[in-house]
Amino acid sequence: MKYLIINEFLEYGGTEIQTQREVKNFINYGHDVYLITFDPNIKEKLFDNHYNISMPTSKLSKLKNKLVVNKKLLKKLKSIIGNIKPDFIHINNVYSCPHTVYKAVSKYKVFQTIRDYVSVCYKSTCIFDDLSECAGYKNENCKKCTRGFKNKVKKYLFNKVMASRMKYIRYFACPSQALTDKCAQNGYNIRCINNPFDFEKMVVDNKKIQDQKIYLYYGLISAKKGVFRLIEAFNKFKNDKNVKLVFIGQVNPDDKNNFESLIADNPAFEYLGKKKNDEILQFLSNVYCTVVPSLWIENYPNTVLESKANKTLVIGSNRGGIKEMIHNNALLFNILDIDDVVNKLEYTYQMSEDEYYSIVESNVNEIKENNSLEKYYLRIMDYLQTME
Repeated sequence: MKYLIINEFLEYGGTEIQTQREVKNFINYGHDVYLITFDPNIKEKLFDNHYNISMPTSKLSKLKNKLVVNKKLLKKLKSIIGNIKPDFIHINNVYSCPHTVYKAVSKYKVFQTIRDYVSVCYKSTCIFDDLSECAGYKNENCKKCTRGFKNKVKKYLFNKVMASRMKYIRYFACPSQALTDKCAQNGYNIRCINNPFDFEKMVVDNKKIQDQKIYLYYGLISAKKGVFRLIEAFNKFKNDKNVKLVFIGQVNPDDKNNFESLIADNPAFEYLGKKKNDEILQFLSNVYCTVVPSLWIENYPNTVLESKANKTLVIGSNRGGIKEMIHNNALLFNILDIDDVVNKLEYTYQMSEDEYYSIVESNVNEIKENNSLEKYYLRIMDYLQTME
């Protein structure tokens, strides 16, 4: 089978980790796999069948490619895809040139994996200003969120992309059941297919609880990810305990000053900067508990998947796909209630070693059963059989 995967970047975040994982997985199952990316920062190809088309980065070019079909790019894509003659095409994220990509694949059997809530909410967060959850653009009045010129432009671009996507793509998949359900309620023909974990990346075998209990947040450091609420809760929780909250990831520029001021001169907090995924996985061997405090509605966070697979306790916000991945109310909190976050941190700290090891071992077994590369492959292959 000739299988083409299309994704915006080669290396950036969780989607790119899953894209590379899928390439490797389908090659291992004996298929002819191809990859197209649009990454302006690429240094070298991932493998021989990798085509990268570097997209311009000027604001005007970016806006134009998000608004209309790029005829030159369309011709190039049609030529590449026509030479490959794929049996199936899998699209992940194509933010820079959606109309062009959708039109280029229109004559093929294709599905797109919905990786975040931008497919049902032009803000991508799927929350209102009061932080309550939104039901999606078809079920809510988006005018509540379109005050100001910038939001009006975002909504206009969203509407154009949605029209193009629904015109050319018939099949969709999504890692979390929560977003699958929300997409279905907003007009998508969609199936839930959980992300896989590559157990070659499992670096934590025998977990040992250390004297200092390290709590970890990793990912984009921003207000919408609940980071500032977590800092507030951790300040209440730490008291005289031998604990530390470590942050790894890129800081959202708009939140940089606030973040730096909140953790400055406080030994309970440490920022390690942005690190590669393999480095983060290695660091998990030192981590007692990963915290996922998102305010915005998450899909199927790699942070939860990777931590569980590496025998690290995980607690998180009871929003979106997080709660179906943790599915234990004792480890879920209401991020809008700081005291609830503090209580859940306290619960993990007071947990007996037997309870801790029981939970993390159970988590590993669950990931091996539900999120193996084989299970993901079989689910995709089963879905492909339904495509006309």
